[in-house]
Amino acid sequence: MQPDEPLNYSAITELADGDVAFLKEFIESMQTTLTDFDRDFRMHLLERNTEKLRAMVHNMKPTLEGFGMHSLTEHIRTARELAHAAHCDERQLRSSADDVRRAIAELKGYLRVKADGLP
Repeated sequence: MQPDEPLNYSAITELADGDVAFLKEFIESMQTTLTDFDRDFRMHLLERNTEKLRAMVHNMKPTLEGFGMHSLTEHIRTARELAHAAHCDERQLRSSADDVRRAIAELKGYLRVKADGLP
């Protein structure tokens, strides 16, 4: 993984094992998953629904770790901590949700460029 990459793209290409159709489909699926995660995470964070947040992160953990999505993982961790903090106000939660959204947008943009470069 290159230091400026938001995820470990080589892990994805290794998984595809040269199958470009699989790679394109996988990237498309990951884009959809990230979009859905962003929407639901934001909603549950602003509702302070810590159980739903925990379950969502638990389900996403293999993807986050397996593909080295470190920036997104850190923003998610911070947001979950804020959801548990009694002193945290809605403005802070929204700001944290925005940080998660920006990290997801960066990942999706990166994946879009990679997909566009495929034959």
